[in-house]
Amino acid sequence: MSFTLGGYCLEQLSWRMIFFLGIPSGIVAAILGLLLLPQRREYRGTPVDYPGLLALAMFLVPLILGISWARRDDADTSTLLLLGLATVVGSGLFITRELWAQFPVVNLRLFARPAFSCLICTAFLNMVGLFGAQFMIPIFLQQVMGYTPLHAGLIIVPALAVAAVGGTVAGRLSDVFSPRLMVWVGLGLLTGVFQLFATVSAFTTSGVLIGYIILYRVCLFSIQTPMTSLNVQMLEPDQLRMGQGVLGTVRNIGAALGVTITSVIFEHRRLSHQLLSYSAYNLASPEHVYTLREVEHVLRGAGIHETDVPTMALRALRQQIDREAIADGFRDSFFSMSVCFLLAMLALIGVARVHKTSVRKGA
Repeated sequence: MSFTLGGYCLEQLSWRMIFFLGIPSGIVAAILGLLLLPQRREYRGTPVDYPGLLALAMFLVPLILGISWARRDDADTSTLLLLGLATVVGSGLFITRELWAQFPVVNLRLFARPAFSCLICTAFLNMVGLFGAQFMIPIFLQQVMGYTPLHAGLIIVPALAVAAVGGTVAGRLSDVFSPRLMVWVGLGLLTGVFQLFATVSAFTTSGVLIGYIILYRVCLFSIQTPMTSLNVQMLEPDQLRMGQGVLGTVRNIGAALGVTITSVIFEHRRLSHQLLSYSAYNLASPEHVYTLREVEHVLRGAGIHETDVPTMALRALRQQIDREAIADGFRDSFFSMSVCFLLAMLALIGVARVHKTSVRKGA
């Protein structure tokens, strides 16, 4: 619903209205949480690590800003260097604080467990790819396919309905099959789906796109529950709270970086394809002359004044080149997402091997 409502706001109201969409659902969720969830707090006297949270912000904020600003042609080199330095200093402060804190906000010592480290790596790469896709697909539908924001939102609705059912089924299947197998199959399917996304063009039909989006959303929901279950299986009872918290934190970091990194990749690849097309295009070639005449003929048939026809024809050809460069940039971005999921699969293989080794030692 959020994609459709957001598209409606963009078309009919104002983009500023998008920021108000979460208010009603947030209020309802808060009320239902107070009414239905057990209001019981197991307080253990552990204080909140506010310096650790501050150090984490000092690490993440300049990192995301640096990645985001690096894609801009007018980005000042000194600013990027300062952001890079702030990221290094912030990460050092965060690691030092968490290693020495009695009650750290993120227990970094959990990463001494190889299986946990591999699972965290899998979760991080998975979220980079998923949220990169969630950011890029609606833009692709608008800029390449020519859909309006509302139409793009409606295209995604069937996928959300099917994915809701698929997520429930995946939760049940994770009780029957190995969670590692469920996650591994889901990542493999995502790798294949985004290889398919890397082949789409402006001529791809809506039915094919809906099928790809349904597969993507089903895999998205089918991975999360088994991965959480896998995290629970490999940790000791007294480590579960911190382990789940670390997993959630890494997922959020991966989501934020996924949007930023994917947009940077798209912008650089689009510009690269655009410049390459301009340099390779031959204005004296027979193909150009024939295409130009065809466009001029269409413009004359549309009643365009003869003096404006040559300029408008060249402008139309340039717009088509730019549109193809945008499509190529999206295809490269989708391919990079498939690489993320493939790397996540490799990390998950490490989880399986390490976990089996630890089980044998325990036996």
